Amino acid sequence: MYISSNGNVQVNTSTGSTSLSGTIPSVGSPNGLIAPQWRDLVQSSSGICVATVGTAPNRSWVAQWVGANYFTGSATLNFRGHRAQGSGVI
Repeated sequence: MYISSNGNVQVNTSTGSTSLSGTIPSVGSPNGLIAPQWRDLVQSSSGICVATVGTAPNRSWVAQWVGANYFTGSATLNFRGHRAQGSGVI
């Protein structure tokens, strides 16, 4: 998993892509993407928190961006993406 400061998680990779556009799904990069905010963001010092919550077989993997801002704006963003174990629901 590659967790990007630009509001997305790229699955099945450790290097990721810096692309801020594209069509999903795609044979090219990025592909296998969870993108709650696929924008050019500036990350605050609070950063990105990652956790696995719950107990098997009902766990969820969560990535949460705290205090991010759009690169060209001042609005503070707090958002998350999560994936449920077993069902794959995002």
